[in-house]
Amino acid sequence: KDDEFKIVKIIEDISDLKQKEAELVLKSVAIREAHHRVKNNLYTVISLLKKQSRISNNEEVKHCLDNITNRVFAILSTHHLLSKELDNNISVLDAINLLVSNIQGGYCDNKDINIYISGEDFKISGEKASALLLVMNEVIQNCYDHAFKDKEKGNIQILINEEDEYKNIAVIDDGTGFTEDNLDKKSLGTFIIDSYINQVLKGSIERLSSENGTKILLKIPSQINI
Repeated sequence: KDDEFKIVKIIEDISDLKQKEAELVLKSVAIREAHHRVKNNLYTVISLLKKQSRISNNEEVKHCLDNITNRVFAILSTHHLLSKELDNNISVLDAINLLVSNIQGGYCDNKDINIYISGEDFKISGEKASALLLVMNEVIQNCYDHAFKDKEKGNIQILINEEDEYKNIAVIDDGTGFTEDNLDKKSLGTFIIDSYINQVLKGSIERLSSENGTKILLKIPSQINI
């Protein structure tokens, strides 16, 4: 009978839709669980690096291990946030706040360094987020290590905004500044910043510095979250 056949057909279509929804939920849960396991494994790596740093008597070795620890944490931050998301995108503001908290907790030189974060949030994919956080880690650590060497206190502003077809992230400090001659272009930190910005994020970087401070501007194409 025509009417009965149509009713049965509708029920069949809904069942198929529900099955696909269930499959998507299971896939999402599996991906989140994978990020959770990666996060836990990276925590283990960080614990080992911190232990090795504590028992080392060489200050240069300690400094290198601490830098590596912060870089691993930058990657861990991405997986930590992804383990709470249903898709593969995370908030840039959440990611930067998590990174900054770790960097602030790792410096105990009694200097009063304040970091202010503001601007327009946007979503970024997991792969791109790891690259961006590695870059931000190097830029902020440079501020801590070099900008305030002769100062007891200082300020760092992190500003996020969108302009034309770019997402802009500016890191501005009121430190002592630097010249191009002071920039170690062969260092691992400079390599990480330049290579990840250019190759992974497909963006660009501008460095402006004077005796009143330094501004590092990261320009990232808006389609970064795709």
